[in-house]
Amino acid sequence: MTQQLAARLLAPADVCMVITGSGANEPTLRAAEAARAAGAPVVAITSYSAGPITDLATVLLVVGGADLPMGSDVISSRLSSLLLLHALQLGVMLRLPPDDPARGGAALREVLRNAVRPDAAHRPTRRRSRRPGS
Repeated sequence: MTQQLAARLLAPADVCMVITGSGANEPTLRAAEAARAAGAPVVAITSYSAGPITDLATVLLVVGGADLPMGSDVISSRLSSLLLLHALQLGVMLRLPPDDPARGGAALREVLRNAVRPDAAHRPTRRRSRRPGS
């Protein structure tokens, strides 16, 4: 119910993102319907390319394995959705102006620069264990 109320308050300039493994979750469908009624586009992340959510989605992002029967492998579909969300978040953050520290763009770029190309001086060294009496 809270999802529906929040979706009803969206404007056409907003975006409603729904995540549903099956594409048929009733509360998620009602929230998507409320967002569409408010004029907001709906981005749906789902594990199946068929289902009721496909009719409501302005943009449909399908993740997960193509050969999985409906309702199986819940963990992998959630992991796929999480990875897609993470990629979308990084994509948005990287498009932020680099000179806007309040928005986090510069900080994220710095973290990613260090994560992608770590400096050899910062790599942890392996300690040898000392045996008693050695």
